[in-house]
Amino acid sequence: MRDWLCIAIMAFCFIFDARADSGSIDLSKLERDLREVLDPLTDQRLIPGYFLTLHRSGETLLEISEGFADDELQLVPSKQTLYSIASMTKPLTALATVKLFSEGRISPDDPVSKYLPQFSNPLVAFGGSYDSQLEAARSPMLVKHLLTHTSGLTYSTDITGVGDVAQAYKDLKILSLDSNVQTELATLEEHINQLAELPLVSQPGDEFNYSVSYDLLSAIIEKVVEEPFDKYMAREIFEPLGMRNSYFLIPDEKLGSLSTLYAPLIRTFQIPGTPKMYQKSNLLPTNMKNFGLQLAFASGGTSLVTTAEDYQKFLYFLMGSGAELKISQDYLDLVLQDQTASDYGYSMMTKSLGRQADQMSMSFGLGIQYEEQPDGDIAYDYHFWSGAFNTAFWFDVETGVSGVFMTQLFPTRYTVTDKLDSVVDQYIGK
Repeated sequence: MRDWLCIAIMAFCFIFDARADSGSIDLSKLERDLREVLDPLTDQRLIPGYFLTLHRSGETLLEISEGFADDELQLVPSKQTLYSIASMTKPLTALATVKLFSEGRISPDDPVSKYLPQFSNPLVAFGGSYDSQLEAARSPMLVKHLLTHTSGLTYSTDITGVGDVAQAYKDLKILSLDSNVQTELATLEEHINQLAELPLVSQPGDEFNYSVSYDLLSAIIEKVVEEPFDKYMAREIFEPLGMRNSYFLIPDEKLGSLSTLYAPLIRTFQIPGTPKMYQKSNLLPTNMKNFGLQLAFASGGTSLVTTAEDYQKFLYFLMGSGAELKISQDYLDLVLQDQTASDYGYSMMTKSLGRQADQMSMSFGLGIQYEEQPDGDIAYDYHFWSGAFNTAFWFDVETGVSGVFMTQLFPTRYTVTDKLDSVVDQYIGK
């Protein structure tokens, strides 16, 4: 059975309970080989530090760290260091949405306007260009379109968006990532109202565009549960999963555990005596309680702050061995079925995510699945997703291995999860 829901929450898909015998793995050699991938980043002062946690079937295989989470404070990264994970927030918002599906409180086929009337009559600027004739949406934007990033919404040009509409997002400072511009604080409702005033970049359901769709999901969840999104997530998702250090708005007593965000040096030379290739970013000042993207509200798409330890608990649940969330098995069964995003065209993510998407067909939801190569039927069971600030996770269907990599650098320059996964594969007989 092919169902759109498998596209939407891919994090649940194709996951088997592969049991590990960690005693058969030479962990010291595995750590050595993993460090050969990671330590050059700190040795060359490309990043200030990192933390990597590697699990198999819910058991810790390795925890590796190097450098600092804050250079000046010499904060050593650990499994309890707090990181802003940006788009790694989305999988948890998807999980909350599926939970409400299961409870019958939201339907995937509900029009978004049922909960957010601002989106009753959206206009469409084809391709995001104001040169095109604005036309009315042919059909309603649905909740399932938000989950699959097929709503017609986009991101600003300094994230993944292109065209006039994406530039308008940037001009209005809608989730702006321009470190030279202080993002204006707003309520979630004000944020949604801004989005509703702009045209869509495609007809709802027609195209994949990586977007602010998950912010609309958090607004819908607020309407349905009649309480702030962050409070609902804390009680209904974080607490049952044992995620005790996950926050949209950081408590004052936790500010000392925050990793500092850095930015790569733009200079082509180094100042004598300061060999670092990064500098503190002013995008996420650590003295702000609302840490994630400088938002005063909880964004379902971007603003979670959490630890590597907490995120592994989430992955453990996804792999079928964690805490119970009272989600109907019918919904979990749906998302466990084989499904790709081919309905939206070959390499559907290219426009939104750049040239790295050119050579492979991918599914999106909680992560990306490499489905097949252009020249063959080779299927990959490696799934991952990342955040704009250089955090990432991956999990492997066949082996049951999951990894969480944490550092803080924007823009992201060093993607290493595929290399780490390749190293691990050599030790688990894949």
